[in-house]
Amino acid sequence: MKIKNKTDFNKGIIINRQDPTQPVVSSNSKIKNILIPFAILLLIFSGIIYLYISVIAYYPTGVLVKNEITLGFTVAGRIKSIFVNEGDAVVVGEKLASLDRSLINSELTMAKKSLALAEAQLLEKKEQLRIQQQQLLNNYNDKLLMLKVKEAELNSDSSQNKVSLKRLSEEIKGSLREVERLKHLVSDNVSTKKQLDIATTKYQSQKKELEQLVVAIKRDQQSYNAAVTRRKEWEQKIISPKYNLLLEPNIKKLEQAKEKLKLIKEKIKEMTIYSPVNGVIGKSFRLPGEITEGGQTVIKIISAAGGWIEAKIKEEKVNDYKVGCKVRLTSRRENKKYSSMIEYVAPTVQQHISVFSDIYTHSQMIKIKLPKDCNLPFGATFDISLE
Repeated sequence: MKIKNKTDFNKGIIINRQDPTQPVVSSNSKIKNILIPFAILLLIFSGIIYLYISVIAYYPTGVLVKNEITLGFTVAGRIKSIFVNEGDAVVVGEKLASLDRSLINSELTMAKKSLALAEAQLLEKKEQLRIQQQQLLNNYNDKLLMLKVKEAELNSDSSQNKVSLKRLSEEIKGSLREVERLKHLVSDNVSTKKQLDIATTKYQSQKKELEQLVVAIKRDQQSYNAAVTRRKEWEQKIISPKYNLLLEPNIKKLEQAKEKLKLIKEKIKEMTIYSPVNGVIGKSFRLPGEITEGGQTVIKIISAAGGWIEAKIKEEKVNDYKVGCKVRLTSRRENKKYSSMIEYVAPTVQQHISVFSDIYTHSQMIKIKLPKDCNLPFGATFDISLE
């Protein structure tokens, strides 16, 4: 029995007349079933390659650049002289340019005069205080001598007051005995009342003189005690800390004059540019007679010490590249490998726009120390990898 098949090309299904209920898949469907898994595998493989290139195998490109140093004045002024020309070789400390100093020289002269005047005034004030101190010392010594004499008088048994006190004491005792004797004689009518009155008056007079002498002795003692107190005050005046306080205005004036002179001298130093390195003058941006502002570039030097390798690191990778990190450099020109280290990482992120699209990227610049054995020309490129 012959089996007849009829193909429905519109539906892409072969109908088996023998079993019309059983559909058969065409060759086009088979191709689709093969291509779809292949496409999925291709996408996965591409993703793995992209992940490896962008994340795992990240090799930024570095360029060997010149070590160019830009120099300028830190203060504004008129340029007086440019001592070098483009292409001249210079050494460390060589004078390159200077500003006109006519105005600041006048300020320098005035500052020196002010300093000399302040120093002279301070010395004069010190001499005045020295003389005053000497006068106080002399006065103190004189008063101290008088005090010692007074002390000796008070403590001596031969002092006038003590002798008078002893004499009066004896005389009073005698006068008192005489009064008592006359009282008995008057009571016995042997002596007259007049003689008793005379003796009594003499006794009272001597007693009053004695009281006055005692007051005088006490007064001398009080005077001595007061002199002892004043001696301490004199000593305080001689060694008084007010001496430095009296000098303080002159010392302050002298310090101000010194500080002003120091600032002017520092400004004068800043009015001359010296070469910080050995190298070659790359370019001069100013001419004598022109006005320059502080911070403007006047001269550019290319250092003889060589340059460095500069690279831009993706923002998301910059944390891996720190100062001091060791790196491996692979020269694209000769495929030679060098070892070096990162010397500088820029503190800020830079924004860049792609040449082929409007997409912005962000990166940070790093500087890598030039290996000593690298003699490639400026502009040479390197692949950079962390060691």
